[in-house]
Amino acid sequence: DASQPSPAELRSVMWPQEPDDGSGARPSSESPQDHVKRLVASGGVTNDVFQADEQRAAYKAKREEDERQQREHRENGAAEIAAALNTLPEIVALARTPDGAAFDMERDKTLELLKDRGTPITKKAINADVKAIREHLGLFQKNARTRGGIGAEATDGSAEYPKGHERPCYRMYLEPQRRGPAGPFFHTHDDKGNPLNYWLCSPLRVIAETRSRNDSDYGLLVEFKNDSGWKKWCLPAELLASKEATEAKRELMRNGLKIEPDNEKFLIKDLRSFASEEKLFSTSSTGWDELTSFVLPERVIGSGEIYFQSRSIVAPYGCAGTFEGWKRMAALAKGNTMLMFSLCASFAGPLLKPLHITGGGIHLYGDSSKGKSTNQRAAVSTWGAPKFKVSWNNTANSLEGLAVTRTDTLLALDEINEARDPKVVGEAAYALTNGSGRGRLQSNSELREIRSWRVMTISSGERTIESVLAKEHIDLMAGQQVRFLDIRSTSGKHGAFDELHGRESGAVLSDEIARLSAENYGWAGAAFVEALIARGVSGLSERHANMVKEYKAADGQEGRAARVFAMCG
Repeated sequence: DASQPSPAELRSVMWPQEPDDGSGARPSSESPQDHVKRLVASGGVTNDVFQADEQRAAYKAKREEDERQQREHRENGAAEIAAALNTLPEIVALARTPDGAAFDMERDKTLELLKDRGTPITKKAINADVKAIREHLGLFQKNARTRGGIGAEATDGSAEYPKGHERPCYRMYLEPQRRGPAGPFFHTHDDKGNPLNYWLCSPLRVIAETRSRNDSDYGLLVEFKNDSGWKKWCLPAELLASKEATEAKRELMRNGLKIEPDNEKFLIKDLRSFASEEKLFSTSSTGWDELTSFVLPERVIGSGEIYFQSRSIVAPYGCAGTFEGWKRMAALAKGNTMLMFSLCASFAGPLLKPLHITGGGIHLYGDSSKGKSTNQRAAVSTWGAPKFKVSWNNTANSLEGLAVTRTDTLLALDEINEARDPKVVGEAAYALTNGSGRGRLQSNSELREIRSWRVMTISSGERTIESVLAKEHIDLMAGQQVRFLDIRSTSGKHGAFDELHGRESGAVLSDEIARLSAENYGWAGAAFVEALIARGVSGLSERHANMVKEYKAADGQEGRAARVFAMCG
């Protein structure tokens, strides 16, 4: 209505800047409400305008009250859950992860666990804010930078994009949002102030900075999500040194991370500049860390805060099937000496460091298709999948790398006949059991760091090591012979077996052992290490020395062989 005052005119009448001077403005003694009512009564403002303004004010007040109640409910709910969580140490430990990521992702499971244990949780607590819960537990995020970053706290899909004054910044969204997929975003703006939102990759965040105990091999502990779930990797900082960080991207994508090629420069930039108060130790080899923790590529057994770091995500370790399924396979070793010996040898790796032994090796030889390789497969199942076993068809340098990633566990080398060079076999007999590799020069002529390991090696083949070397007119040294012990493994009643356990033939038994080993693996090695840590290793050297004496071996070479057999006994 053209006869009605504009909003600006209405505000100037209702809330004038000057005191009443006879012009009709509100006197200082008159409240705004009374002033408007007087204007309505006098016809200066219609009642419709006044009612619309009242409705807007009422709506605003109601909205503010609703928001206040929601905040209060979340706060009360967070306090309620935190009080319940304090009764569950395992959940509190989960919440104490460096950025609370695991607790964030497992919130629903946590609530279900609380309900299952009879802990009363009200409906208002279900939607409690994760950050508030962690604050009530006395846990605060340590590694989020002021402007966010790949390590910044993750949010769910309902979070709003940052405001103009908050940009540029990084945000990580755990769930798909209304305007984009899940994952880290780089939020910035153009020269005119228009917002720009760049999706970088599928969900990924940096948990901490890492370094070795000798203050080298720096890196980042990253966690990312692929189609199978969340995965961790200690990313070596050196992989980010090249302009495009090609190696780092290749390894992440090889393991399921989806990277937006047009925006990957923002991802690499933030990874390179990441800084955190959270510092963790890393190691490039598996096995013991000061006999208090045992490092595997995807888990750490024991109490130490240390992670496995590698240029690639080493995959042969892992679990499948059940421990009970593995035990059914192991039970078939009763009455079968070579299967029993092979399984016992697979547990020798974790004993090397407590016994101060650099390594040991056995070579199972015998006729083809008699169960020799099956015994080796059974040994491999102690630590991982069938692909844990590798071929002799590798260079000496490659064998060293394989030994490092199997330190304190098991190196299984199949088919010695496939060795590309018999000289490699002879060199490996020394190197793998001595625990250190060759010195090599870098491109700048400086000496590379010499790799070291401790590993128990089980080799297999149709011929002895001596015959492999003799074919190329290479003499077998006594030192080589006692480092890799040739053991005939197919001289039983049924090839590699003496007891069939009711099976029709040695071939049928062999097939069953191979099947059970392929279906159930990775449980026994970890369980053995857990038991060692729980019981402690004190007294282990004395027990081993007493077992060596039982062999009545002479000193020197015989004694060395006796020490290996005692470990496998």
